[in-house]
Amino acid sequence: VTCEAPTITTDDFLPQGQSGQSYSVQIQVTGGVTPYTFSVLDGNLPPNLTLNPNTGLISGTLSPTSGGQIYQPLIGVRSACGVSGIRRFILFVQ
Repeated sequence: VTCEAPTITTDDFLPQGQSGQSYSVQIQVTGGVTPYTFSVLDGNLPPNLTLNPNTGLISGTLSPTSGGQIYQPLIGVRSACGVSGIRRFILFVQ
């Protein structure tokens, strides 16, 4: 049995955030075998945002000090059979 790698289908450019405001975006995936495990492999999310490792939801309230910054996290998703997919995202905080 062959295990297909999951593919992250969310666009590279995440919706722009506003410093001091709540933020939420769902990382979408196709293929592979569920359940998935999500993680930030390189780079950072803006302060006060977290990636839920079970659901792929990035959420939180953007730090007031994060305005004017560009974040470029590399997010990985691992399928239940051990094969991973990755994608680098760009998130601008205004």
